[in-house]
Amino acid sequence: MSIIAIDDIEARTVPGGGKIKRVIGSESARNMALAIGIFQPGEGLVLHDHPKEEEFYYILCGKGTVTIGEEEREVKEGNVLYVPMGVKHRIVNTGSEELRSVFVLSPPTW
Repeated sequence: MSIIAIDDIEARTVPGGGKIKRVIGSESARNMALAIGIFQPGEGLVLHDHPKEEEFYYILCGKGTVTIGEEEREVKEGNVLYVPMGVKHRIVNTGSEELRSVFVLSPPTW
């Protein structure tokens, strides 16, 4: 069993602003990867895709806008989103407080 303290994981800055903490990747799991996204107001991910991965977002706190393909929606704490493999997507913090999201990708490619 592994127990990971999120506070002990170094965050890396990503294009578009914000930080990502890679929690679990292919070194630990065969079928999934897990990361935490931390975005201050106005920060977000650039539009991107994962050609070989499906992805789920779980919004831990805050609110923002998510674009998946041609569709854009408001999201808030407690929302779960599915991003199909190969579909362009992004998240942006449109609120006044920090937005945190769990990202689960399958299969892991990092």
